[in-house]
Amino acid sequence: MLDSAIATYSYNEVQFAPAAAATDVWQLTGPTGLTGKIRWIEVGGTAAAVRTQTVSLIKRSATDTGGTSTARTIVKADSADVASFSVMTRWTVNPAGLGAAIGQVDSTTFTLTTGATTPVPQDRAVFNYEAFSLKPIVLNGALEFLCVNFTGVATTASTDKIDLEIWWTEQ
Repeated sequence: MLDSAIATYSYNEVQFAPAAAATDVWQLTGPTGLTGKIRWIEVGGTAAAVRTQTVSLIKRSATDTGGTSTARTIVKADSADVASFSVMTRWTVNPAGLGAAIGQVDSTTFTLTTGATTPVPQDRAVFNYEAFSLKPIVLNGALEFLCVNFTGVATTASTDKIDLEIWWTEQ
């Protein structure tokens, strides 16, 4: 089946203020009874001063617990698709317990700029798993989780503003 015929979903957020020393900020729970394939993740943002920020994608076999979190609204790419069976969660206060890690799937750094007055261009961390030669990150049901993690260092709750965009399919 062509990917264009598969139910596709997204979640995005602009200028979110993460917790200080953020760990897992967003968690995508795999779709109940289905397979979720992450195709694209993009992370960027601004800060009070230009600096480099580490971001990791961590696959977990248990959900994060504690902290302060809310389920987020997932959008269908095609209004004819069924509602997503995945759950997107965002933490405003770091999880007290991080779920058991299967492993770090990918990581990189990106530059947080100060906005329009910054002499450096806006930087983004892009995780692209759309190419035919790459297998996407796969979540095999509701007992697998993909977390966007900031490694517990550097984020400043009052001044960091993070942008996130994630696209995935369910089949």
